[in-house]
Amino acid sequence: MRKIIPFYLFLVPMSLLATGFEELYVSALQNNAEYQTAQYELSIQIEQGNQASLAYMPNLALTGTKNYNNSDVVYSQNTPSYQDGSRTYTNHSLMLKLSQPLFRLRNYYSLVESPYYKLSGEIALENVRQTLIYELIKAYLNVLLAEKVEILARVKYDSTGILAKELEKRFKLHEATKTDLHTIRAKLSVSKADEATASYSYQIAKEALIRISQIETSKVDEVKWVSYAVPSEEILWWKEYAKHNNLDVKMSKSIQAVNEIRLKSAWGAHAPTVDLIGSYGKSYSSSDVNGIGADSKLSSIGLQVNIPIFEGGNTQSKVREASAVYNKALSETNKYSRLAQMDSANAYLQLTGSLERYNSLKDASVSSYETIDATKVGLKAGSKTTRDVSDAQEQYYNTQKEMYAAQYDYILNYITLYRISGTLTKTALSQLGII
Repeated sequence: MRKIIPFYLFLVPMSLLATGFEELYVSALQNNAEYQTAQYELSIQIEQGNQASLAYMPNLALTGTKNYNNSDVVYSQNTPSYQDGSRTYTNHSLMLKLSQPLFRLRNYYSLVESPYYKLSGEIALENVRQTLIYELIKAYLNVLLAEKVEILARVKYDSTGILAKELEKRFKLHEATKTDLHTIRAKLSVSKADEATASYSYQIAKEALIRISQIETSKVDEVKWVSYAVPSEEILWWKEYAKHNNLDVKMSKSIQAVNEIRLKSAWGAHAPTVDLIGSYGKSYSSSDVNGIGADSKLSSIGLQVNIPIFEGGNTQSKVREASAVYNKALSETNKYSRLAQMDSANAYLQLTGSLERYNSLKDASVSSYETIDATKVGLKAGSKTTRDVSDAQEQYYNTQKEMYAAQYDYILNYITLYRISGTLTKTALSQLGII
């Protein structure tokens, strides 16, 4: 026979949680494909930023050639210096060319834009990581809730079974009606179905956690319940913090800054370009069509200026396109900023509401548990019936189940508040006592 277990026996100190959850956290980061993809994407962004920062580096090239020539020459008039005939000869050359950009407005804006590549990659990686943490905690809490509901369903079934046996004895002694007997049997069947459903839900929750964390079932069985303190910051503080630190807001601000730079870069296509160019080369030919060989050297240095005059309207079109893209990015930033404030306010209100509900249900659970004892005393005294005891027990179990759901909602709303604020980091998990 299982005893009815009060709610406070399920609450476990947070220190018992640390090792288990951290192992799930580390495994999830190591095995999540989306997180690994975001890491590679960050590497790509860093290299793209490096490429943009190299816009003002010189271009140095070495070119070498070697040719085999065969010529057949017939002059239109006789000259004493040149004679008709066929000649075979070779020539080869080596040329070193240097081009150093001095003024290119678009290259300058590429240099200004380069840090944002890495920044965007880091924000995207952090967004994936925090989303993964959120989903892991959500799955983790689902396991905890399903575990408690399963235990509660088993205890409820056993308690109902005890009452059913007692009622059968009383029915044989003509101390209970047939209606009471059928009623308790129906409740027993329902309790059995609830137990089976709770067990199935618990297995589903564990499988979902395993899928995210890649930790086998035996590891998941060790997780325990946690509770948090009420956040000391007010709702306005969370709204303002989310307005600036929400990851969607940060990413949209980064995109906005990049598009502002690209708009200026598009205007820069109207500006002239100035390059320093130089070359040095050597060539040798064993002969030529006139039968005369030569060994020569050539060097040059100068400035090359290119002034765009007309490109068929292409530059103006690109400027208009860049302007529209920038305005779109500005609108996106405003949208995400408003959403972050609204979502943080909703999460805060849901957090406080679920905490109040949890505390109320906790008190109600104590009262309903005491009601069971009082009803059992009344049953022995003859003032209460078995149905009264069954109703009191069912009220207790329903209150317990709602209390666990409220506790789950409270913790998840707390985590949601951190997620919206862009602060669901490992440091925050440590401060909250999760790892």
